[in-house]
Amino acid sequence: MYIAQETLTGSGKATARTKSIKPPSGVVRILTLLFLLPVFLLTGCGNGNGLKVGFEYGFSPNPIACAVKSEKTEFDIDDVTLDFYYGSPESAWGIGDGNYELVCFAVYFCNSKYLSTIEYLTTVIDDYRIIYGYFFVKEISPEEYASGDYDVENKMFSDKKFNHYETLTVPKEALELSKGYFGLTIMETYYSQKDDGYCVTHKGFGAVRYEKITDRTVRLSKPETTVFSDPV
Repeated sequence: MYIAQETLTGSGKATARTKSIKPPSGVVRILTLLFLLPVFLLTGCGNGNGLKVGFEYGFSPNPIACAVKSEKTEFDIDDVTLDFYYGSPESAWGIGDGNYELVCFAVYFCNSKYLSTIEYLTTVIDDYRIIYGYFFVKEISPEEYASGDYDVENKMFSDKKFNHYETLTVPKEALELSKGYFGLTIMETYYSQKDDGYCVTHKGFGAVRYEKITDRTVRLSKPETTVFSDPV
């Protein structure tokens, strides 16, 4: 920055001189940020952001928190491979009925249209690994789940921190509609003495919105609702 000044010489004539004034370094940083902000906004949009769902701090409607992350949002239908995070902010679970024995936490993929087909501990199943509309991934014993490996830290002003994550490929059968929601769901699985069969109850569902943009390509995005109805 330059400021013009007039100075009187000995002869009484005014001569002009300039003085260079450097702005404070803080001002330079602010001006630089203001200049670069539109660039960041433009380059941060689109597929470059990737996919990130379920990490925000806040109350989870389910006892088991689920989150999903990927560096991209468009996938070949046969290779929808994502990082899935899940666990509990607190260790309490189970029901107080002696008829039910907690067997495991069962992990599945499913399209959201099938979520309502399982009723709380009333649908008796011969084999919890085979449920129509659900694609079995794994089971976790109560002892393993309580070991701390599946704990979640949920603190204000920061993302949830999961102790556990795994990279999984979503079966294309879970994306059966042209658009809708799918997710990783975790269910408590009990053996019912009186029914001589298994009963399950939903404890976590990490939903992702999908849309098939070609016969071979699917685009994923963060759901804008907590009501996962199909189609959307």
